Amino acid sequence: MEPSTQEQPRQVEITDAAHIADVVDGLSNETHSLTVTLEHASTAFPVRLSAVAPDQRCVTLSLTDAQSLSEADVTNQALTLRAESLSDTLHFEALHPLDVSRDGDCLEIQCHLPRALYTTSKRRNIRIPFIQGMHVSAYATVLPNQPPVTGRLRNLSAGGCLLEIPFSDSPFFKVGEALPTVGFEFPNSEKFIATGIVRHIGPAGRTHSAAVGVAFYNLSVERQNRLLHYVNEAEHEAAYRSGYSGRLARPSPSSKLPCPVAVRHNGNATWPKAPRWCVPFVKSRGSCT
Repeated sequence: MEPSTQEQPRQVEITDAAHIADVVDGLSNETHSLTVTLEHASTAFPVRLSAVAPDQRCVTLSLTDAQSLSEADVTNQALTLRAESLSDTLHFEALHPLDVSRDGDCLEIQCHLPRALYTTSKRRNIRIPFIQGMHVSAYATVLPNQPPVTGRLRNLSAGGCLLEIPFSDSPFFKVGEALPTVGFEFPNSEKFIATGIVRHIGPAGRTHSAAVGVAFYNLSVERQNRLLHYVNEAEHEAAYRSGYSGRLARPSPSSKLPCPVAVRHNGNATWPKAPRWCVPFVKSRGSCT
């Protein structure tokens, strides 16, 4: 019987005040779609995060396109803030307005930080492509006690990965068969090892390689959290190399090479040259090349 790899997204409730403050402070208008709903209405109004003051436990929201609302409508109701990105959805409940003022069609709302946060991860549905020179070596063991097939990682999600292997090794893989070991290693030598199931096999674009889709299974909670960490880091690195701005785009420590060690010969020190794939190519926004 084939192991099950399907999981339903779970909603997690967080009530720790310090953690909620950190999450709100880390929200970005560029990476999240922000909306707010009133306690006695179902309409979701777009908002922008104007200011966060964790020390005062306050947050200021700018509610846009609010011609239909008056200051009194908002002052007397608790608010729910919804922040949605490609990877997760956050619900902040019971935001109580402290001060509401109008600025044209917008309402500026200052309120207490929320008392509860509900989060639902969609990360299993996100596949992060390894682009712009992102190189992660990978391998898979088809049979126990046999040498592994080596290749590289093409994409990664919390549910599985896509391996690129030599086409001559592709006959060893059969759709539906379990792989005792699937592993990959980042440039900084961090490693991840799991078990998997072959989901599909095909050519890897216009290359002499094959692409093998693998679904992970039987991961412990610790391994799931570690895998999610690598998915997050890959997303940051991919956004950084693609030239995006905002908090999502930053170089990942996982993609950094360890500091090179000088090699001495006849009293002279020489430094090893980093492979070309280790040097990130970052294209600035608006570049034509």
